[in-house]
Amino acid sequence: MLTELWLILGLVGLTALLWQFKKQQERALLLIQQYCRKHQLQYLDIARESSRLRTHGRLFGLWSCYRFGFSSDTEHRYEGELEMLNLRLITIKTPPYRLPAEQ
Repeated sequence: MLTELWLILGLVGLTALLWQFKKQQERALLLIQQYCRKHQLQYLDIARESSRLRTHGRLFGLWSCYRFGFSSDTEHRYEGELEMLNLRLITIKTPPYRLPAEQ
């Protein structure tokens, strides 16, 4: 009886963690697309680099780092980094990039 209870609790915990991963991925994609539109960049792709349970100040939760590709002039590719804690944006970092030529 106790073993089944622990098994059920473990499955519920795993399901909640996978659900959080999915929600966080969707939120990261939305934030990056908004960032690219705001700065007139072409969004290329996004990938989760790492995740772990962590604290940030007084907050505790699922910390994730994402790498995203973007282009400013359709010729060069750049890689940026986004950090999130749960569904909260911590930071977006981009390398120096060429500004698009005026048309």
